[in-house]
Amino acid sequence: MSAPKPNRADALASIERVLARDIVFVTGKGGTGKTTLASALAVLASRRRRSASVVAFEDPGTELHAAHIGIDRIVIPQNEALLELATSVFSSSIVAKVVLATNAMKRFVRASPAIVELAHLEQVRLIAEGRGAPRGSGGLRRFAVVDLPASGHAVPWLRAPVTFRRFFRRGPLHEIGERLERLLADRARVCVVVCTLPEELVLRETVELCRKLASEHGAPPELIVLNHVPPLAPDGAADALRRVGRLAGDVETAGEVAGLLDRRQSELMRAVDAALSAGIDASRLALVSQRAAEPSAQSLADELELGGLPVP
Repeated sequence: MSAPKPNRADALASIERVLARDIVFVTGKGGTGKTTLASALAVLASRRRRSASVVAFEDPGTELHAAHIGIDRIVIPQNEALLELATSVFSSSIVAKVVLATNAMKRFVRASPAIVELAHLEQVRLIAEGRGAPRGSGGLRRFAVVDLPASGHAVPWLRAPVTFRRFFRRGPLHEIGERLERLLADRARVCVVVCTLPEELVLRETVELCRKLASEHGAPPELIVLNHVPPLAPDGAADALRRVGRLAGDVETAGEVAGLLDRRQSELMRAVDAALSAGIDASRLALVSQRAAEPSAQSLADELELGGLPVP
């Protein structure tokens, strides 16, 4: 029996499950299009009349025009996240600033990046609960799409609450870690989406990431988006072109175009086979093209709205 192929129905079901969550973490190897994907998911949520925020920890510079009503882009700098966390620990912003300015605390932050990850995750929680939305943004932000760092750093980010809960046996940091650990374990509210490419090395890294998410985070990604896949022409288009060429007396030109369409279909099938051979779960896989010179969140959302590309 042949292995199951990805199909639009399964992809659409995965996409809808993603959009039903409150917090979606998007990750993938650098250059796969994960930042554009994060924005596209926010666009889809907005189309379903959900207020949405795209959250990043450094400014990615990705376009997300104001025309996307109901979507905010929130960049959380490290210093601000640490100050908010320290203020909650010491119950005083003045004390928090003094402590963070000490050389000992600066050394601790450099030696323990998990404290930064914990601070950022706490800000994400507040945004999803409507307490961290920008002023004047209008209403609760119940859908937060988080543009995580590249795939090699994603799992440590999601493990930060466990690290702090175990390291601090009691006290405010233990309580914050425990609260965030419970949140990340809530599959009804939180999921991970992975962006990848039809390239062997990238797919291998994606498979390894999926394994780590399942074993260390407790769940595989809800959706895997295979980006930059060559789009297909309609069924029979190549044969139709050859027939038109014969009738028009320009067999050579029609044959060249038909050959291009045949090669694109072969490229698509190779991309799908490579993903499945690498161990990607077909039932959670959506294929998108994003071949434009300047891919946009809007155009990617349009593709995802249809469940991605059809697979012959």
